[in-house]
Amino acid sequence: GQGSVGRGITRGYSLLGGRRNKSTTSTPSSGGGSGGGGERRADLMSCLSKYTEQEQLGSTETWKCEHCNKQCRAFKKISVWSTPDILCINFKRFSTTIGKSKVKGRSVARRRKIDEAVDFPMSFDMGGMIKGGQDASSTYDLFGVVYHMGDLSSGHYTARAVDRSSGKSQWFNYNDASVSACDEREVLARSKHAYMLFFQRRGAPARYGGVQPLRDGEWESYKKS
Repeated sequence: GQGSVGRGITRGYSLLGGRRNKSTTSTPSSGGGSGGGGERRADLMSCLSKYTEQEQLGSTETWKCEHCNKQCRAFKKISVWSTPDILCINFKRFSTTIGKSKVKGRSVARRRKIDEAVDFPMSFDMGGMIKGGQDASSTYDLFGVVYHMGDLSSGHYTARAVDRSSGKSQWFNYNDASVSACDEREVLARSKHAYMLFFQRRGAPARYGGVQPLRDGEWESYKKS
């Protein structure tokens, strides 16, 4: 009586936190992140890999099986059918858990900021994750990063973006009304504060990656493959 649930993502990804935060390690990876040898950190590709792993729903998330008509802990898997021209990746930096209160019969929400460093590259290839027969380029180049410093009660946002209009790549730091030039090392060095990443498909634009929308019955055949 245990079913499976699947869905495709074509627009963006929310990573870190919750069950999907299984990719952290206690040693630095080879990326350009900040921090010392004992800092917990992850890297972008391991986050994406964990995000698309099959997982079993929890006891409070049971699903009504379409075959046995019973509530069960179904298995869920997220697959990438195609990728967009502009890829936005959002790290789940804010976590909320429900715990028991000292007052009998009450529960309390505990919120925290996830400050683990996530190393990310200037470019990467998603080809190995795409399931929809995409014929467009699967290589992406970073062009912007949003950072968040602080905690859940207060904080500050900054951004860094690249200008390639001159044929060269010049990065800029945006901090309220202040704008200053910076280099790639500065962009990668603040991986602990990275909140959103913005990538652009390399090569010609291709809506939905050149993949046509699913036709009736196509998803059923895909699930069996």
